[in-house]
Amino acid sequence: MEPDAETMCLEIPAQPALVGIARNVVVAVAQSSAAADPERLEDLRLAVSEACTTAVEGQRPAGDGDREGGRVTLRCLEGPGRLALTVEYAGGLDDVVDAPERAWSLPLMEALVDDVEITDDAGTGRTTIRLVLTDLSR
Repeated sequence: MEPDAETMCLEIPAQPALVGIARNVVVAVAQSSAAADPERLEDLRLAVSEACTTAVEGQRPAGDGDREGGRVTLRCLEGPGRLALTVEYAGGLDDVVDAPERAWSLPLMEALVDDVEITDDAGTGRTTIRLVLTDLSR
């Protein structure tokens, strides 16, 4: 199996106002793939929004309790017949997905894409959400 090739890397401040920019960049990259189905692109758009919002809300407070200074890193990785997106941030996942107002986020991402993998690395304090679409044309 060929390794995935990184086609895009974007780092943004962890601010809710920038989630839309991240979402649009990822969808633009996905649109460049041959025969991308508009419905699959809309599923990806919503899944990216959920992953980025989770990352923004999951940032560890910096200094006196504000969340300024946090960063979210997005990467698009393309492989044979698939597109993977990773969203990485400093912070944990439990506080975000266990919050009542965010309880639907993970199931929604799982319904929209073909695979969702979450890695919460206690050693580095970083969480990675990986979204995979195996076929953009269906």
